Amino acid sequence: MGFSIGFVLGCCEVLEYAMYVATMNVTLSKLVVVRWPSVQPFQPWTWVVANGFSLSLLTVGDKVFWKFNLVLAMMLVVQVLVYCLGSAPFADMKAYATAAAPSTTTAFAWFKQFPVSSWFYVGIEAINTLCNEVDDPKNSIPRGQVACLATMVVTGVSIFLTAISCPPGLADLKTSLAVFNGGYTHFFGLSLTDATMLSIPACFACIPGFLLCMANIMSSMAESKLIPYALHRRSATFGTPVRAVVVSILLSLGLSFVVHHIPNADTTMYNLSLSFGTLAYVSQCIGYIFLHRRYKTMKRTFHSPFGVPGAVVAITIFAASFVSLVSLQLDSARANVCFVTTLAVLTLYYHVYAKRRQTISEDERKILFFVHVGTYVDANHNEAKRQHGRPPRGVLKVFYMITSKVMSLTHKTTQQESTTIQEHPRGKQATPHASPLETDLPPDVRHD
Repeated sequence: MGFSIGFVLGCCEVLEYAMYVATMNVTLSKLVVVRWPSVQPFQPWTWVVANGFSLSLLTVGDKVFWKFNLVLAMMLVVQVLVYCLGSAPFADMKAYATAAAPSTTTAFAWFKQFPVSSWFYVGIEAINTLCNEVDDPKNSIPRGQVACLATMVVTGVSIFLTAISCPPGLADLKTSLAVFNGGYTHFFGLSLTDATMLSIPACFACIPGFLLCMANIMSSMAESKLIPYALHRRSATFGTPVRAVVVSILLSLGLSFVVHHIPNADTTMYNLSLSFGTLAYVSQCIGYIFLHRRYKTMKRTFHSPFGVPGAVVAITIFAASFVSLVSLQLDSARANVCFVTTLAVLTLYYHVYAKRRQTISEDERKILFFVHVGTYVDANHNEAKRQHGRPPRGVLKVFYMITSKVMSLTHKTTQQESTTIQEHPRGKQATPHASPLETDLPPDVRHD
């Protein structure tokens, strides 16, 4: 899709996570205020404390951060099990999942609420940004995403069915601050204020994870000099991207003040974050289809269980969500203005400032080299098939011509943009990447 579109999509993903963190900050402060009303005037300090603790975790990083997340994740899974199983004896779907108003059961109302369900799965795609944090990411990252998706499907459906079967019921659930309260108040015999406290860990758990994903994306862009290179510097003691983490925290705190002080800003930011997210999700699916079709012969350690058809279905779902977000939501007009303005500013920034300073990082150089190797191998493979196989006919011939043309244009666009990249902000024009080292080659393609 080219460097410019990649830069814009990367920034969209950063903004998406920043808005999620801002939303969680404000929600966390509201949960604290329910238990301690005297804290109402000092809500921003709860954001500072939560993000300060996250900063300390992310600065140390490594085993401390991941062990903390492991303990927190196990605690939250147990909490969900206790909520669902403990609420089962007194759950009454007939009493609490009351019939909805006719205006909410139409196809229009369904399509309007369609994007809301994506909140259950926010963050799964962010696991891609943790390749530098794990061993053997080609194996562990995709399998972790599949396991995470399966876990979210089971827990999401269980929580939904349990929540609508407990007080306050389906009618009031949408405006409830803590959906677990209905089960906790009956199962544990707690007051509403005390039950709200049990939802705080789940609210906080999102913050450090999203901050780390933001920091990794920003650090990668800084290494390519798309944004100030200083953000790429890591902690001399712990080796963590502490500068990028600090900038991520400042960005999310700034958005938290916007949500806190501007009426209905939370709705606008929610719709805006989902809009940015759908762009990132669709681009990932398109990238998967492109790589799957263009580099069929390259060895892969993981194969998607759904393949290209699954990616096409995902694109359809995300595209439908995007249409609903930009046209049917209550605050669509204001969100659309912010959305278009943001994309315009990012595009202008890239072409005016970043494009002349952009360089190819070491990781990108290796990736691009393997892409070129894959292109060469795949081209030879396709040529052999065309010479010895039966050529496509009829509809297949038309489809082959169209898709080949699209991929050719995409490849040419990437090559043209890469030739404008410079080795240094004030240096001469350089080639897209330096000559690969022998050690960069996989063992099966090294020269004898």
